Amino acid sequence: MITTDRLILRDFRLTDWLAVHEFCSDPEVMRFMLAGEPWTEARSRAYVEEAIAGAERHPRRNFWLAIVQRSDDRVIGSCRLSLLDEISREADVGYGLHRAFWKRGYGTEALSGLLRLGFGELGLHRISAVVVAANTASVRTLERVGMCREGQLREKYWLEGKWWDAYLYTLLEHEWRAKHRSQP
Repeated sequence: MITTDRLILRDFRLTDWLAVHEFCSDPEVMRFMLAGEPWTEARSRAYVEEAIAGAERHPRRNFWLAIVQRSDDRVIGSCRLSLLDEISREADVGYGLHRAFWKRGYGTEALSGLLRLGFGELGLHRISAVVVAANTASVRTLERVGMCREGQLREKYWLEGKWWDAYLYTLLEHEWRAKHRSQP
């Protein structure tokens, strides 16, 4: 479990599927998510079940976590950190929020928590994220936490009947540590 000022990032519980479905069935939320179309109830349940099963695997390679508001214990989104390569100590991250919680800094706060997990607890060297280039809100979030645009992936994803470019963002452990040493 990871805590931030306003959030708790925790493993999913079976009862979380309905909250997941509430935001993952929203076409606006799913617009730039690489999962494609809005989810059915069955897909939302399956996601939570898969996340729970992943948390029980040893060694654990995927951290699919519920984003929970500390003030009322409401699940407002989900995030993940997936280990890509143990030798190079690399992972990638992703996140999604209920539309009612957009533009409030929750994405930045959740992503900061994932970076703390990756660099602090797991001892990773490199964390990356791929974002659809047109998703300017997520681009700003990645940059706000210190991630650097490393490249552009031309026509990477087929969404809404057309090809979309994507950006690759990364952050290295020593960059993250330097940023956090300079903060009070």
